[in-house]
Amino acid sequence: MDQPHTLNVDRTELYRTAIEFECVATRIIETLPRRHRDTVELLRRNARVMVEQLGRKPAGRAALAPALKRALFAAETCSEQLDRLHMIRLGGFASVTTGLELLERLCAGMIGLLEDGNESAGPAGPEEDGRQQDDAEQDGGNATL
Repeated sequence: MDQPHTLNVDRTELYRTAIEFECVATRIIETLPRRHRDTVELLRRNARVMVEQLGRKPAGRAALAPALKRALFAAETCSEQLDRLHMIRLGGFASVTTGLELLERLCAGMIGLLEDGNESAGPAGPEEDGRQQDDAEQDGGNATL
């Protein structure tokens, strides 16, 4: 029963981060010249998609994955645009850097939630247990040297 609660906390944090990114994206958009309206539209639209998809209340775990995938695609698109702005030195260095950091957190969190949804809830297999024991033995050996 702890897993659904943890999932909600993670989703809430992702949602807050997406809203924060949307604010940063708006700040970046306001500084861009008119000739970059394609970038403006991509940032505006994809920032909104992330907020909408992460703010949805899915009917179950299976319904969460498509929303996370759409939000992840939107985050990757925004990241590409911010990388481009960073290279051509537009959008304000601090805002673009902040936006990239927020997107990195968003992508990592969404990928983590997607992976958690794909893993089985059972205990680790014998192959993983063996690896953990080998790692523990190696660490113990290194600590004594």
